[in-house]
Amino acid sequence: MIGDIIKALQSGKYDPDNVVVAMSETGGQCRASNYIPLVKKAILRAGFENIPVVSVSTNPSTINHQPGFKKKFFELLSLCMNTLIYADALLKMYNFLVVREKSKGESKRIYDKYIQYAYKNRRNYVISKSLELLKAAVDEFNRLEYRDVSLPRVGIVGEIFMKYNPHGNFNTENWLRDHGVEVVTSPMNTFFVESLVDVKFNNDNHVEKTGLIELMFHKIIERRVGRYIDKVNGILGGFHHKLTRIPRIDEIEKQARKVVSLIHQYGEGWLLPGEVVMYAEEDVKNVLSLQPFGCIACHLVSKGISKRIKELYPDINILFLDMDADTSEANIHNRLEFFVKNAKNAMELERSKFITIPDKVR
Repeated sequence: MIGDIIKALQSGKYDPDNVVVAMSETGGQCRASNYIPLVKKAILRAGFENIPVVSVSTNPSTINHQPGFKKKFFELLSLCMNTLIYADALLKMYNFLVVREKSKGESKRIYDKYIQYAYKNRRNYVISKSLELLKAAVDEFNRLEYRDVSLPRVGIVGEIFMKYNPHGNFNTENWLRDHGVEVVTSPMNTFFVESLVDVKFNNDNHVEKTGLIELMFHKIIERRVGRYIDKVNGILGGFHHKLTRIPRIDEIEKQARKVVSLIHQYGEGWLLPGEVVMYAEEDVKNVLSLQPFGCIACHLVSKGISKRIKELYPDINILFLDMDADTSEANIHNRLEFFVKNAKNAMELERSKFITIPDKVR
């Protein structure tokens, strides 16, 4: 990532006096907390002393404030959170249809169309407009012809980059779809509101003291996000197939408490096991954890909870895949082949329980 940033700055396409480099920041023990100082060090060595490096974070204590860069925090917060939830809703419909569509590429066309509509809406953003766009997307997805078939469902969890970026995960989602699997993706918005739960937990358990005003502020944000999710779920109810709801962060928190303490806050922390339990509760019995080598959340929490998850849900089929630059793609696909085979066999076994054998055959 640092190489890409330096390459872009040296390309001559950008005015160094009018450029900001923004990097996501998880905070805490996650190794991603080191990205900001590493990026800044590289930019200075490359001779770009005046370019600020800004952390994109929901945690005020980790934000790298820069005097030359001003932003309208509250306007950006509303825009970013609501747009993430809007995109999460589009992805749910897309995931269901893309593996069943009769005309290849149509669901992707609709998905891209409404992402672009949201992008054009960003400068004059209003909540009512985003909800209107989502209703229109539901109507258009409903008109798309698809094969009405039951397919094994695989829920994706893991480190945020590996989960959502096809370059990082060897295009695993499309590989699964090509093998007749419906991919279920956890919502992205929850990664950014996880800290709302952390602040309250840390204050209640004397881990880190938080002022009353800040606690109230976090509660207000959580309620506003929850209300918007409820409205979005109401619109998703109009989709022709019954989809799983977009969960609120407090719902995932309750599921995570069945497995781990909320003190696990590094990277995805308790959010990851919370998502695994949510999948199991929603009858998504196949879970794939995509993780970079050395990721503390994935290796300590994701793998560490496997025994407890098996105790709670004995029929769950879970696979942990390490994704790194020197990982063998053939090895990944080999393990995925067995994983998908188990998923299909389990679905056939479940289906056979409901088949009535005629008396003559008996």
